Amino acid sequence: MTIRRYLAKDMKEARIRIRYELGSDAIIVSSRKVRQKGWRNLFRKKRLEVTAAVDSPRTAPSFPGRTAPSFPARTAPSFPPRAVPSFPNPPAGKIPEGTVQSLIHPEAQPQQLRQPLRQGGREEHLEQEIRELKKRMGRLMEAKEGPEGGGGRSFSACLMRHLKTMDLDDAVLLDIAAFCGHIGNAGMDLRKVKQYFSAYFHRSILREENPEQRIWAFIGPTGVGKTTTIAKIAAREVLKGRSPGLITLDTCRIGAVDQLRTYSDILNIPLEVVSSRRDMSGAVDRLQDCDRILMDSAGSNSRRMDQLLEILACLDEIKGKQTILVVSATTRRSDLKMILENYRNVGYDSIILTKLDETQCYGSILNIGCYSDKPIRYFTVGQAVPEDIRQVSEENLLDYVLKGMEV
Repeated sequence: MTIRRYLAKDMKEARIRIRYELGSDAIIVSSRKVRQKGWRNLFRKKRLEVTAAVDSPRTAPSFPGRTAPSFPARTAPSFPPRAVPSFPNPPAGKIPEGTVQSLIHPEAQPQQLRQPLRQGGREEHLEQEIRELKKRMGRLMEAKEGPEGGGGRSFSACLMRHLKTMDLDDAVLLDIAAFCGHIGNAGMDLRKVKQYFSAYFHRSILREENPEQRIWAFIGPTGVGKTTTIAKIAAREVLKGRSPGLITLDTCRIGAVDQLRTYSDILNIPLEVVSSRRDMSGAVDRLQDCDRILMDSAGSNSRRMDQLLEILACLDEIKGKQTILVVSATTRRSDLKMILENYRNVGYDSIILTKLDETQCYGSILNIGCYSDKPIRYFTVGQAVPEDIRQVSEENLLDYVLKGMEV
């Protein structure tokens, strides 16, 4: 059993920290008000000291740049590359039996493809596999002979050349390289590539969502377009004959409330401004007649523990909500991975990918499927309200992933 003490302003803050660090199984053993040591604290209010215990605690992630409070580091879930089975190249023009079925039904795939590699003791082996597969991909891109023995490049070479420009994670590239090796250059064509990506989308991006909730809470980093996205969704609701309502917690950013109030005036829908979490329940009650409540939050730095805890505290005031993480398609791969992993500690149910009109690299779509276990709900492709928002489907996913590919 692990026992820890926490200093907090009140019991609510203490419960949030206990749940975050020790999990929902933790119990509060005792609580008392104490004064911190030092002469500077003589005239300050007493703090609440809470003692909690748990049999098997979970550890919390570490966030650089944070000085206090200090939280033990938690190992974030990693996404190691999958082991790549060796498949003999099939004869030209002949596809091995069961290939397409194994792509559509993951349970039919070889065990090596479906099971993540165990951590520890295999790092060198993984690095060697990655080097070998990158060499194989390089050879595919340099191939000069087409499937019919002509002078054009093979379809596999065109595919790998296209994917190289998409800033994909190594785990995604390994999976695609294994697929190319399985099919072979002679049997590769656009139909089989679409079948592969269709299976990937349904496995990683178009997952079944939880039952739709009445309250949608939008969270995410600064500058990703949360407020404009909320306006687009609100306008779509109005056009469908529904009655949405707006709540904003973003009272820090200059002009944030005015921006949302302008949209509420244009759409003739109510807006509630919440400046503290004590006002949250009252704002929700005043919008009880609305068909949908869309809640805007202040942009936060995913590396700042205090900001994430503040978001968690506000969201805890709302029951029956759906939390949507908004991220930008222009975010580079390593930062996107960090954002998705860190916001997992706050908890989100689905993702909206914005600013697809501001990039020519759509690898973030496939990378999200690798880094997160939550579905993508919408794309946004511009500033126009409500036109520039698209509900995610297999067709538009294929359009973006294969966009610009030269065959």
